[in-house]
Amino acid sequence: MGFVISTSKIVFALVLGFLALNCFTGFESNAQLLPLEEVRTLETISTKLHNTFWNISRSSCQGGGSGFYRYFSDNILSNVTCNCSFANNTCHVTNIELKGLNLTGVVPDEFGNLTHLEEIDLTRNYING
Repeated sequence: MGFVISTSKIVFALVLGFLALNCFTGFESNAQLLPLEEVRTLETISTKLHNTFWNISRSSCQGGGSGFYRYFSDNILSNVTCNCSFANNTCHVTNIELKGLNLTGVVPDEFGNLTHLEEIDLTRNYING
């Protein structure tokens, strides 16, 4: 006694397998990432200003920039805003707010490396330069 499999069952199984594979190909990663150069620039800026409030990684801009945002009051804030509408799901830093955090140091030259930066707010700190 053996198994009897009809061609229609084989074709049906192949079609189901093909459809299943095609259904899962739509689940690709759409991670919105900062370029590595911008991550390194932000790390350098953070170090030079003695800023302990940033948790910087390539994915820091995902989920509304949760790696950067800390609200203490209207006058005390640590925030980096990114624009993630660039090609290939790339994000770029557009705004930096480090307000009232008692940061010290000299304004880092590395701000100039953030080519999409539109606004910097370093009010109520001890920064020179």
